[in-house]
Amino acid sequence: MVSIKFTFILILTCLPNYVSPQGDGTVLRAKACTRVQNDLSNFITCTQVNSVAKALIGMLSAGQTATDVINSAQSTIMGSFTASQNGTVIAKGAGLIFSVGPSGIITTINTVGTVVRANSFAFATQLENVVKQLKADGIVDPEIHIRKVLYYFLQFMSQDNICLIMQRFKNNLNKPSWWSAITSAFSTIIRFNKCTIT
Repeated sequence: MVSIKFTFILILTCLPNYVSPQGDGTVLRAKACTRVQNDLSNFITCTQVNSVAKALIGMLSAGQTATDVINSAQSTIMGSFTASQNGTVIAKGAGLIFSVGPSGIITTINTVGTVVRANSFAFATQLENVVKQLKADGIVDPEIHIRKVLYYFLQFMSQDNICLIMQRFKNNLNKPSWWSAITSAFSTIIRFNKCTIT
C-alpha cells in the first residue's frame, strides 16, 4: 500500500503550480467550504471554514512552521464556534461521560489529536514549503498564498483521506464500544456515515 505521505508529496509535485494573481479566490473558498460541509461536517458555516483557513494559512505566510499550524488548528477551529455551537459540542461530549467515563473523554481527545497530527504533518510541511517557495519567488501577497494552499487543500481533503483518518482514529482508540458511543454522540456534527469504518 502506498503511504499517505508519498501520496501527498506526489500530488504536490505533479499538479500544476499555476496560481492566478487575479481574482479574490472566491471559487477556491467556495469549493473548500463545500468539500468540508459535504464530506466532513456541515456543523460549521462557510464563514467559519474560510476564517479558519485564513488564520492557519496566514500563520504559514507569516513564517510560522507546519508544527505551529497543526498545534494551533484545534484552538483556531474551536475559537471560531459560536456560543450555540460550543453548547452543542459540550452537550454531546457530556453525554459520552456515561459511556467512556471522564478519563475516556481525555483519552479520546488525545487520540484524535495524535491521529490528526500524524496524518496531516507531512501535508502541512509540504504546504509550508509551498509558501516558502512563493516568498522566495517574490510572491509575498498573503491572499495568493491562501489561494495556492486552498488549491492543494482540495487535493488533500478527499473523501478517501477523511475516511482513512477516521479509520486510523478508530484503530488507535482500540475500544469498539467507545467508537460506537462517539459516532452515536457526534453523528449530527461529523459525517461518519460517509465512511465505511471496519
